[in-house]
Amino acid sequence: MMTKIEAGTVVGGAGQRELDELRATIPDGAKVYDLPQGRGRIVEIPLSGEIGAGLWAVVTDHQWKRLHGLGVRGAWFLNFNGDRKPYVRATAAGKLTTLARLLTDAGKGEVVGYRNGDPLDLRTENLEVRRIKRKGGAQESPANTRGLVVDPLNGAR
Repeated sequence: MMTKIEAGTVVGGAGQRELDELRATIPDGAKVYDLPQGRGRIVEIPLSGEIGAGLWAVVTDHQWKRLHGLGVRGAWFLNFNGDRKPYVRATAAGKLTTLARLLTDAGKGEVVGYRNGDPLDLRTENLEVRRIKRKGGAQESPANTRGLVVDPLNGAR
């Protein structure tokens, strides 16, 4: 069960300072939730545009700090690939980018999958990178899955 952190909530000490720093960088309308047992925070980012209106993408506070450090700014929105599969995009350092690929460092010949099937859930534990074989079309190869080492506080390594 997550609890929403309302504006003005006193978290105390370094926790409050960290929350203030987070709130200073997240987009307008974003929501921050505390995870139980001090396991960190979840940030929900509202999606813009006709397709994404009313939808929210989810990252951890550590992922948000990383994305912000990589230059992610402005609106996040939903887009579709050639197979009509949705994914979240935003501008990073002046270039339009797919956030799941940015978060996982996916390279050429790799695709990002969503373990729970939800492309709006960009938390590290939901993302996996798979290599694809090209033989008459793209085919995913489960044997070529690149697992991510997940630290619940610091994200993927």
